[in-house]
Amino acid sequence: MSDIRKELEKRVLVIDGAMGTMIQQYKLEEKDYRGKRFADWHKELKGNNDLLSITQPEIIKAIHKEYLKAGADIIETNTFSGTTIAMADYDMQELVYELNYESAKIAKEAVMEYEAPQPPKGGVAKPKLLLADPILYSKLKEFAYKHRGNATEAENILWHTLKGKQLENYRFRRQHIIGRYIADFYCHSHSLVIEIDGLIHNLPEVSENDEYRTQWLNEHGYEVIRFTNNEVVGDIDNVHNKIIEKLKEIAHTHSSPPLGGRGAYVAGAMGPTNRTLSLSPNVNDPGYRAVTFDEMVTAYTEQVRGLIDGGVDLLLIETIFDTLNAKAALFAIQNYCEKINRIMPVMVSGTITDASGRTLSGQTTEAFLNSVSHVDLLSIGLNCALGAKDMRPYLEELSDKAPFYISAYPNAGLPNQFGEYDEDAYTMGHQIEDFLQSGFLNIVGGCCGTTPEHIKRIAELARVATPRKI
Repeated sequence: MSDIRKELEKRVLVIDGAMGTMIQQYKLEEKDYRGKRFADWHKELKGNNDLLSITQPEIIKAIHKEYLKAGADIIETNTFSGTTIAMADYDMQELVYELNYESAKIAKEAVMEYEAPQPPKGGVAKPKLLLADPILYSKLKEFAYKHRGNATEAENILWHTLKGKQLENYRFRRQHIIGRYIADFYCHSHSLVIEIDGLIHNLPEVSENDEYRTQWLNEHGYEVIRFTNNEVVGDIDNVHNKIIEKLKEIAHTHSSPPLGGRGAYVAGAMGPTNRTLSLSPNVNDPGYRAVTFDEMVTAYTEQVRGLIDGGVDLLLIETIFDTLNAKAALFAIQNYCEKINRIMPVMVSGTITDASGRTLSGQTTEAFLNSVSHVDLLSIGLNCALGAKDMRPYLEELSDKAPFYISAYPNAGLPNQFGEYDEDAYTMGHQIEDFLQSGFLNIVGGCCGTTPEHIKRIAELARVATPRKI
């Protein structure tokens, strides 16, 4: 992968759009957030989007791939709330390292899978973007949950011997959704679907036979192996041997050259937490703070450790409404990177909360810049809160005064009375085009309310733009 600084000298890079907006389209329920692992968790988990990196990783990966397909050069990990401070709302502080590690791993896998070169003629292509559309996915998921309660003897026998990496350390998933189908069992690492004859593999209203389904899966890069109920019940060892033989055959056939393509970067997303170091949450006690600077540093350090171990290419401290929080994050990054003897590019992105041009903690744009300029940042910029139109004067000031590359990823306009964002891709693109033509930017994308459609339009504009020079 090329040095991101060298790429920024040559062109404007595109960062992805909103993760939360895309997750909402899947209309996930409480049981979807919980998954099997957290089925009995003592707190409500719906809305904990970071947790989906563990319980619904295929959804997160599919969203990453949608943004890559739209033209994103940088994708953010699903870790906006991935600190012990934010996860305390769910009593999930112990999961913070795992959440960040898995989120980084998923994003890196998305890049590798999306950009992997096609195998030689006669091979099977690596599957791309085959998660069902959100409405169909919800129907399939609900149907799969109901079916699991009525599993056949053969299904239970096979799953009992596959789960937990019992078979040659291969990891399998049960009732995994691929496109418009439900795979009885699925080995993700080898794209192998295992079916038992007689089970239901699509919605009842869809009448497609095994031959048609197998052909569709093959055409989209999946291998299929099928067994009868009698085979599974009567000779499970023989079934195991056939599965292992098929996996080894796939591994031999689909060995591919190293990753090619343009090489998208993965940014470890570090949100502001739900606490503030500069302001008191108690109007009657202005000196009170709900968290200390040292506690904030400790929380961010754990997040940084997980993100770096998971393989991120850079770190992004974003949606900064309190610069002291950001300074704690920067301090955590500096200390941890010094400890492991590694240098990580760091992006910083603040949030102007209203027309006063100040952050929530009261800083002007210039004051915000000065407060973090002691660190050799990759970039500084603005995101969230305002739409592109209202962000312009503050972005122009940053562009004039900052010694770093400049980023901007605004919301799709301002939220309406229902909390939704109304600007479509071309309306928002008109404002972004103004930023690019004015020479303000090096990195551009979208925040709340933006989708792959917005990013596609932004990428089209960025492709012909001249990057800002430092």
